[in-house]
Amino acid sequence: MYTARLPRGESSRKQPTSISSLSQSRLEEVELLLSQDFVPPDAISQLDSELALLEDFTRRIKARKNDSQPISRLPPELIGEIIQLVAQQERPRRPCVRYLNLPSLSINVHVGTLPTRSEIGWIRLAAVCHRWRRIVLNKASLWADSICTLAGAEGTMLGRARDAPLTLRLDTRRHAYSERTVGFVQEQLFRARVIEIHERPGHSAVSVWPEGTHALAGRSFPQLETLILDLKFTGSLPVSTPPTVPIPMYAPRLQHLELRDIFVPWTSAPNLTEISLIRSDKSTMMTPPLARLLHLLQSSPHLRSLELHGYLPEAKPLVFDESGNATGDDIIVSLPVLRELSITSETSRALAFWTHLIIPPSADVRLRLDPTHTIPIPPQMGAQVLLQPKRDSRRFELLRALGRQFAPALAAGADRPISGVSVFDFPDEESLRFCLFTPDEGQINVGQDAVWTGPFARDYSFRLDVQFCRWPTSATLFVETLESILGAFDFRAVETFELMSTKPGASARWQNVLASVRSPAIVSLDGMPNAQLLDALSPQIMPPRRGEGGMRVSRMLFPHLRMLYLSASAHTDGWLSSLGAQGDVIDMLQHRLLAGAAVDTLVLDEQALAALPEQAKDFLDCLRKLVPNVEIRDKILFRPSTPPADDMPWAETALLLNAPVVTP
Repeated sequence: MYTARLPRGESSRKQPTSISSLSQSRLEEVELLLSQDFVPPDAISQLDSELALLEDFTRRIKARKNDSQPISRLPPELIGEIIQLVAQQERPRRPCVRYLNLPSLSINVHVGTLPTRSEIGWIRLAAVCHRWRRIVLNKASLWADSICTLAGAEGTMLGRARDAPLTLRLDTRRHAYSERTVGFVQEQLFRARVIEIHERPGHSAVSVWPEGTHALAGRSFPQLETLILDLKFTGSLPVSTPPTVPIPMYAPRLQHLELRDIFVPWTSAPNLTEISLIRSDKSTMMTPPLARLLHLLQSSPHLRSLELHGYLPEAKPLVFDESGNATGDDIIVSLPVLRELSITSETSRALAFWTHLIIPPSADVRLRLDPTHTIPIPPQMGAQVLLQPKRDSRRFELLRALGRQFAPALAAGADRPISGVSVFDFPDEESLRFCLFTPDEGQINVGQDAVWTGPFARDYSFRLDVQFCRWPTSATLFVETLESILGAFDFRAVETFELMSTKPGASARWQNVLASVRSPAIVSLDGMPNAQLLDALSPQIMPPRRGEGGMRVSRMLFPHLRMLYLSASAHTDGWLSSLGAQGDVIDMLQHRLLAGAAVDTLVLDEQALAALPEQAKDFLDCLRKLVPNVEIRDKILFRPSTPPADDMPWAETALLLNAPVVTP
């Protein structure tokens, strides 16, 4: 303890140790001393000693007052729960980095940091009081989950994390990192519970995943549960490097795996439930052989979600004998608890992969087939040769395989039964889409890739979603495809049927194609100013034969139809403005009324009526005489904007465009 020197000529005094030593007389001495022009150095030392005593008392009094506050007296379990809830909502974060995307130059220019500051988030709860600080410092798991969130604080957080498994997150789409931080992450990979890396070329002066596959191959990660490596164009080795098969990594507790533009095999992971393997357009990454991929899936029997995007190699489909057994020794993978399967690939590759799979009938399946970004284009052939629409018989072969897969879900009493069918084409995009739905109250089907405005706009969820890209725009081919779809599936029990196409076709052909769909009570025709189709929906009424009473109905589509949607598409706005189209609708409804199959509810959207002339009221009055309920609804048009090419997060994109940032 520091001992102050006393003024000369005076007896030594002990340094004050209690408030009583600072008596009123001493305070008067101090006041007198401070009023002099010159204060001896020894006196200042004595004053420093007394000032330190006062500061110590002040600190202790404040601490006692702090501990006596009501918030400090909360039970420690409740304080811990509050800290956990705040940590979920307010994570520490670095300042965001802003990039200007210049796709014409294939570069991203760093244009500075966004007007945000580094925030400590839940860590500020340590400043509430001493008791809260002790509890916060003892939350090792919180410090472990925030290990890379504050620049330069990695060492401090690592000490406070103690032995807890770490969460290592680096994202160059949002933040910039130093070599020190990257080196720290590489050194601590073996301790990670979560590894999540997002890297984009040109977004950082320092690569956050410099070792590629070597950082994982052949190494042990005993605590790793989540691995996300989103390395767009940066994860694979340079083209000049001979491709080698990485040694599998050992991660026995792995549960969630996402790999983009990088591939590292793994040893058996019995707890693995989610796999997402993505190969970006123009990526130089070599995909694994089909046999290798099947072996990896075979070692994950508890898989619930599987996504393969541009990842399937060329392979031949399995051949089955008359008994349904595969010929040869090829691998067949059973995934008994799979809930979601998503594949983006060429039809031939998807078909080959499908023949090696056994999945439950209750699984949801999404297939995007023949997209342009998965088709390799030899430079000598040019883009126009391989990217033109094409007819491919393997598409119909795949449809028949899907029909066998979903047959149990179309049967009566099925688990998650299928009750809705939608078939439609996109003329501008040259694609065709086919979907099956199951009832799901509260579900809203508005998203990036689909906009439903008819009966499937809500209260239904997808069971099957197949999109054939590069689809030839031909009315004949559309009807042929529809016939193939309806022939591959048993839709006799389907309750809701939707058809969307601008392709006209002969009414007799429509009659034959749709005859197998017998039971729908709800039918939606979207974007179809098609007199031939409306004629096909009109029963053929003939006079009675001699000796018979009443009129005869020779044929009728959808005899149980009670609710009909008629909507316009972007190509057919206001198609009911012509008297001919109005007459087609009225004739169809009138014939059904006479045949005893009247429509109870007719739903029209405003776009279909957008250009109606003055006689619109007469047309609607006529409809109401034929149909008890006529509704006119606003058509929901919502298609979120396409994400930027460099996958910039929504907040950075909004700021870059000087748009207000709205929390999604």
